[in-house]
Amino acid sequence: MVNRDGRMPAANAKARRQQAIVAALRAAPALRIAELAQEFRVSTETVRRDLDELGHAGLLARTYGGAARPVAIEPAVAEREREMVAERRRIAVAAVAALGGCEALMLGGGSTTLHVARMLATTLPRGTVVTHGFAHAAVLAANPGIRVLMVPGRYEPREGIVVGAETVDHVGRFHAECAIVGASGITAAGAADVDDEAAAVYRAMRLASARVLVVADHAKFGRPAFAIHAELAEIGQLITDRAPDEHLAEALAHAGATVTVAQDPRPARS
Repeated sequence: MVNRDGRMPAANAKARRQQAIVAALRAAPALRIAELAQEFRVSTETVRRDLDELGHAGLLARTYGGAARPVAIEPAVAEREREMVAERRRIAVAAVAALGGCEALMLGGGSTTLHVARMLATTLPRGTVVTHGFAHAAVLAANPGIRVLMVPGRYEPREGIVVGAETVDHVGRFHAECAIVGASGITAAGAADVDDEAAAVYRAMRLASARVLVVADHAKFGRPAFAIHAELAEIGQLITDRAPDEHLAEALAHAGATVTVAQDPRPARS
């Protein structure tokens, strides 16, 4: 149905545009506002409103400058920092203990690994840490014995990390004793992240290290995420706050991955 002037009513145009956006996300993992505005010949503000409405309906995940597929949607790192603080601190303590005498490390971005960075800053007497997280680098730099190498790349403000081909290439120039990375979700398929570019950096860190520690709280178990950065057989050690369910535990054991459950230091109530 069209108006007398031959134009489609605004409501119909909006509905068709939003349907096209959802359909486009089936073919591409992410969409950019500027590109959508050009394709539909509307303003960027109109596209932002479309994405906001679709995001509220759970049909996509809003990202900085666009949208992504609605798989294991996560809040920004600053918001996640306020969640499960005690559990993540325990994971960080266990992760640092698992390092042994490692002094050449790679540290991925994320909220749980930021807790690891804080623990390293207070316990690691000396060492070198390669990271792509700005907050992680700032925390580690407070320890004069830690040499911090910040890799280059495109800055992603929502997560406070740098990503991209330059980041992946630079990570590949090093060899570390251990990589410590997080995950948005862990299933029988492996450890994954909602962001494919972040996952590419974690994968590069894993490949450039002799060992890999995946740090993730129990809420990540059974949650599928878009981009797998380590299959279960590629996870050397999973450090978490609660044992995974029987199905995932069996899959991890079959793949040869060690699971360490960080203990609560507080005495149990009698």
